[in-house]
Amino acid sequence: MNHWNCELNELELLGDDWDGENSAAVQPSAVKICRDILENTSSSIGSLQEIYPTPFGSICMEWSVGKDYVNAEIASTGIAFFHNFGDPAKKY
Repeated sequence: MNHWNCELNELELLGDDWDGENSAAVQPSAVKICRDILENTSSSIGSLQEIYPTPFGSICMEWSVGKDYVNAEIASTGIAFFHNFGDPAKKY
């Protein structure tokens, strides 16, 4: 968790146009939601692989274990998930 807190601290510092292409600053509420997810997520979905900002001010978090993959985009207005499970019969 500590490593990801450092990553989130860095994302909090990104202002408007951080990518040089008119991107929005990372939303403080998105950072808070990410911290809450990290503190309350069960290890059953695997360990977090990556956190990165989007040009819209939201944050993406990615988990993968073997062929299973989960991506969550977190914004101040909500969360969107994408998942691709290697074994469709596997229960989560």
